Amino acid sequence: MDVATGDSVNPARWSFELCVESARACRVAEEGGATRVELCARLDVGGVTPPMKLIRECVAATSLPVHGMVRPRDGSFLYTSSEFAEMEDSVRMARGLGLRGVVFGLLLEDGSVDVARTSSLVALAKAEGLEVTFHRAMDDAAMIFDALEDVIDCGVNRVLSSGGAADVVHGVEVLVKMRRQAAGRVVVATGGGVRVSNVPLLVGMGLLDLHGTLAADGAVKVEDVRAVVGMLHAG
Repeated sequence: MDVATGDSVNPARWSFELCVESARACRVAEEGGATRVELCARLDVGGVTPPMKLIRECVAATSLPVHGMVRPRDGSFLYTSSEFAEMEDSVRMARGLGLRGVVFGLLLEDGSVDVARTSSLVALAKAEGLEVTFHRAMDDAAMIFDALEDVIDCGVNRVLSSGGAADVVHGVEVLVKMRRQAAGRVVVATGGGVRVSNVPLLVGMGLLDLHGTLAADGAVKVEDVRAVVGMLHAG
């Protein structure tokens, strides 16, 4: 199986990142053939920075690359100076905790990307040897295609998006356009309502970098991860 490594903007044909909040889910991800995990706390509010104890448990539970959410609270993606300082501290500690990447997103009041702060966090992460994903703050941006250019300029490795829609099915046309616009300069990962049932649609549209919890009922299953990986591999 030609499995993606999950690191950098790589030439692998596909990638599946399972979004998790437990060591158990990390083990499910690996057993099911996922290529990476994104670790969060409080997935019920879209994910926030996980505590250090949880990070250590999850890194120990899997050989997959673990990328950690850096989000000090739920709600908007506009941050105070003290919140931004907390994000900087989280990025600085990430490598020492065993994370391979960090995930964050920052906007300004007008709905544009906070380029200055994003660039600063990206530089800090890269100095620590970490991958960077700009998360679904992208979907709150006022002009999603302009925002894509901004985050590319900031030097991120990956952008996670539902195409500005409530879920990937409704945003699929925009996601295809984003992928074409990116033209290999950044990975455009599809996330937000990814389910086993809609993966054939996404794969058929050429969207082969997927992200999701696959846990509509609260508990991800190995067989669901395997099903998604199988469809991506075949696609």
